[in-house]
Amino acid sequence: MTPEESKVLKEHLKAAAAILLNNTPKEELKSFNSIELAVRDHLLKEVAPEIGKFF
Repeated sequence: MTPEESKVLKEHLKAAAAILLNNTPKEELKSFNSIELAVRDHLLKEVAPEIGKFF
């Protein structure tokens, strides 16, 4: 990956993270454990299936 590609990827990941955060119930953001579970849930349901379409 080129440095430019890495920069663009990070920008897109930050944007995706903001969308996922906005769609996470606030009660799931109160502890590290619940945050980790919310992130895993988003990764499994939203992120991984989309990335999987390319491989």
